[in-house]
This record gives sequence, C-alpha cells and structure tokens, in this order.
Amino acid sequence: RKSITDGRTGIKKTYMEPYDKFNSQVNEILEIIDKAITRMDGQLKEIEEKRIKEKKAEIEAAYNELVPDDLQDYIPLECIYGAKWDNATTNMKTVRKEISEAVTKTQSEISVISSMGSDKVQEALNLYMANRNLAAAVKYISDYEAKKKEILAQQERREAERAEALRRE
Repeated sequence: RKSITDGRTGIKKTYMEPYDKFNSQVNEILEIIDKAITRMDGQLKEIEEKRIKEKKAEIEAAYNELVPDDLQDYIPLECIYGAKWDNATTNMKTVRKEISEAVTKTQSEISVISSMGSDKVQEALNLYMANRNLAAAVKYISDYEAKKKEILAQQERREAERAEALRRE
C-alpha cells in the first residue's frame, strides 16, 4: 500500500512539474499586467478629473454669462446643476439651453409673485428664493390676503356694532 501511494505521489509530481512551472510563469505575467492596468487606471482617472474640472469651469462661465446678477440669488448654480452636465456626452449647447430655461422660468415666476400686489410680496419673494417653489409663495400671499380680509371684515363689523350702539343711545 505504501509503495503504491508513494508511486502515485511521485508520478503526480512528475506530471505536475510542467504545470507548476507554467502556472508560476502565468502568475508573473498576470502580476505585470495588473501593475500596468493599475497605472493606466490612475492615469485615466486623472484625465477624467481634469476633463470634469474644465467642464465645470465652462459651465460656471456659461452660468455667469446667462444668469443676470439680480437672479443669481434666486437661481444658485448648485440648485440647477444637472448631474448629467459633467458627462462627456453632454455638450455645452444643452447645458446653456437648460440654464436659459431656468432663467426664463424664474423670471416668469418672479413676475407672477410681484404682480399679486400684496404688502407681503417681498416676503413671498424671499420664500421663493429659499425654496424655488412658486406654489408656496403664492399660497403665502393668498393666505395673508385672506387673513387680512377677515380681520378687516371683523373690524368693520365691530365699527358697525359700535355705530349701532351709539345710534341706539
């Protein structure tokens, strides 16, 4: 039994010797390839970071050009910055168009708020600036005007009641 087992082990060693040698060579080559891949990945990441940084600078320049100074508080770049804008496939024409659309929309919404003719227009504009929500700003003014109307009606009723009381006296 021992002789057969030793023979099997010897034959296995003999047959495995070329495989072990080949396997060792393959591992060395794979190590060389992995080092090259790691180096290339680092270079590609650097190139991509540089491209994104340049694109962001271009986008910021377009933003400063297209968004009037008086609207920059209403439309901060961070609020309208599209996630896809950094992609290599998104061109600056698309970015400029989206910025222009945001400017047009904001100007329109500010006009709506301003045209409401309320004492609270400035507060509503501040609310709009904070959350860019036209509905919330309009609701704020509407609620204020409704409350104001109710208070005035109560005052008129009280004055009418006083006048009636005076008339009765």
